[in-house]
Amino acid sequence: MPIYTAPLIHNGKQFLPNNSSIVVDANGVILDVLENTIPSDAIHLQGLLCPAFVNAHCHLELSYLHNCIAQKTGLVNFLLQINALRFQQKFTDAQIQTAMQVAQEQMLANGIIAVGDISNTSQSLNIKNLNILQYYTFVEIMGIVNENATDRLEAGLQILKTFSQTQKASLVPHAPYSVSKKLFTLINNLPSNTPISIHNQECAAEDELIQNGTGNFLKLLESVLQKPFAPEAQNTSALQYYLQLLCNCKNILFVHNTFTNSADVLFAKQHIPNRFWVLCPNANLYIENKLPNIIDYLITQNENICLGTDSLASNNKLCIYAEMQTLNQHLPKIGTEKLLQFATHNGAKALNMEHLGNINKNNKPGILQISNWQNQHQMPEKPIINRIV
Repeated sequence: MPIYTAPLIHNGKQFLPNNSSIVVDANGVILDVLENTIPSDAIHLQGLLCPAFVNAHCHLELSYLHNCIAQKTGLVNFLLQINALRFQQKFTDAQIQTAMQVAQEQMLANGIIAVGDISNTSQSLNIKNLNILQYYTFVEIMGIVNENATDRLEAGLQILKTFSQTQKASLVPHAPYSVSKKLFTLINNLPSNTPISIHNQECAAEDELIQNGTGNFLKLLESVLQKPFAPEAQNTSALQYYLQLLCNCKNILFVHNTFTNSADVLFAKQHIPNRFWVLCPNANLYIENKLPNIIDYLITQNENICLGTDSLASNNKLCIYAEMQTLNQHLPKIGTEKLLQFATHNGAKALNMEHLGNINKNNKPGILQISNWQNQHQMPEKPIINRIV
């Protein structure tokens, strides 16, 4: 029954008072949290103790595309490059599997315990079944032609069935620009399909397409369809358009939110009881060279903010600490206490894994030591991260 203490302890929501300690059993379950108390037999550690990190948005399948796609070209060009590389089929199944294994090992080494992972195929199932990390799989479907919606849904349900035998999973729409109105409706009518995740307002062209039926996304859609495409103008923002079609969905992860505004946030508050705004700052900079403007507003509205890495196609590494660093550099007034909450408690809550992300009695969150984090308000540039429990 080890007892751990350190100069800094964050329980997933806040820093604990000085001279606190954590009692755990041999299986890593928290037996007690002692505030202002350090027993004589406590193990004294340096730096910060906190719950293991939760990566609320990742694409493990795309790990093989690391360093394959040019940076800062915008989302439309990024997706065109993804599609071209997939079409060329230059990578073998063995290379794809190896890349996923390496990516998982990188996440583990960087203190991540759980992942909200986007899957378009069942390629990642074997990796996930190793149970090295805890996964919630979002089986993602797309299709912009109404006539194909039923076929797209059925194909997605088959992949979902494969994952659901051993993993937590649900069927989700990719993004408002890639899912037809009928396909949104079919997803909306699925029973017990929660939570869902959606790529939200990742670039300005997304809102332009939904609002006016125009813009750069037409180039992408016509490339996919191999024919002209004339979308219907919805005369509203992307978020407000699709939330009216997902009226049965009460638990949603909005991912990226690079061009979300306050009106969209308020609309979501009115329609979605359980909302999580997943930020992937390093991927935002990699693709659009821009961070969301809405972060301060989300904080003032007491919205749940989580952190994700996106994929190795759009990021240099899968590291939630690095995402915290980027936010801290650009928006230092957020503060480290909230950043750690984004990285732990909020992500676990979003993935319905509330046994993680909190150093509370009876939880089993994994405990990280960042041994060179000496000052509560100053994140070390090169963290030394160890999983002690």
